[in-house]
Amino acid sequence: MAYTAQAARSVEDARPGPDREPAPRVLLSVVSHGQADLVQGLLEDIRAGWDPDGLHLVLTQNLPEHEPPGLRNLPFPVTVIRNLRPKGFAENHNTAFEAVASDYFCVLNPDIRCSDDPLPGLIDGLEHARDGLVAPQVVSPAGTPEDSARRRMTPVRILRRVLARAGGGDYELSHQPIQPDWVAGMFMLLRASAFRAVGGFDPRYRLYCEDADLCLRLWAGGWRVRLLPWVRAVHDARRQSHRDGRYLRWHVTSLLRFFVRHPIDRRNQT
Repeated sequence: MAYTAQAARSVEDARPGPDREPAPRVLLSVVSHGQADLVQGLLEDIRAGWDPDGLHLVLTQNLPEHEPPGLRNLPFPVTVIRNLRPKGFAENHNTAFEAVASDYFCVLNPDIRCSDDPLPGLIDGLEHARDGLVAPQVVSPAGTPEDSARRRMTPVRILRRVLARAGGGDYELSHQPIQPDWVAGMFMLLRASAFRAVGGFDPRYRLYCEDADLCLRLWAGGWRVRLLPWVRAVHDARRQSHRDGRYLRWHVTSLLRFFVRHPIDRRNQT
């Protein structure tokens, strides 16, 4: 297991070399904000049901906390990044991506649970050379589909969502893959080449809109974004922006940045 005290360019001994293991096929990136207990649940799922061959985990501890007990029992390499100061979603995952070379880059929230290995199905879903990102269908602990696949954000769509307070997603899910405008960053698998080609996540966002911005830049760069309904993951949502004024402020600021970067035209206003 490799460690680094800050999220600079992570540890060199995680990279392949003459006497080191070959580059992993899939790099898993998990960022913990004092969520060791949630991370432990995710690690238990991975250890029990996922194929360990070709995996490498980068766990970023964004706040001081204890190490999840299951971290040392994983049957594949692990890199732990302990930040000296808290950093944003984008910067943390970008640093993890740079820490270890890989074929695929998987972004996972600590509160994702998935006892059945989703990676083979997701990798198979990257069937075309220009498929840059693929995601599973995300459901609540009760099994209700979440609206993790979204249409391009506009003020009108956001207002409708706020007024409705609930309701179905933007896309009707069946047994066929869909190509949404963007998918939520709680669980996404990317070709490393695609993530690198668009410059990764934009660290100028603060906690919100990084996923939407990334997906729109992938589409603009000629890459496809896909969601596979037959691959499922469970998400125990923690919507702190409803309880903490700082999160709401970051949310609004990120939305303004998003609309500046991705201007709205008449074709996507509604």
